[in-house]
Amino acid sequence: DAIALLLAAHSPQVELLGVSTVHGNQSSDKTFRNACRMLTVAGVAGRVKAYRGADKPLAREARHDPEIHGESGLEGSPTLDAFPPAPEVAGQGKAVTAMAAAIQASSEPVALVATGA
Repeated sequence: DAIALLLAAHSPQVELLGVSTVHGNQSSDKTFRNACRMLTVAGVAGRVKAYRGADKPLAREARHDPEIHGESGLEGSPTLDAFPPAPEVAGQGKAVTAMAAAIQASSEPVALVATGA
């Protein structure tokens, strides 16, 4: 997911309109913070916002994998681990509302891309 955000943020073929986060390899709070950190690292914090989505799975119990992804869900680089997210990257409101607004405001077709398992 982190690499996909970096690639989308820097691809000339992609206009990244926003990012929504959900429960995943860590809690929804941690995946949201990680998305904000990655958008900040990518240098798009002033124009792309992250929004919180579902905070738990729809059809099963929540499961985190700190043994694979680390306690934060995005560990492995001391530089990245210490990188704080820019405050302006955190969008307000629900992810689904932000998605609907972005789609309605776009004059071009919009593709939704889901990453993760």
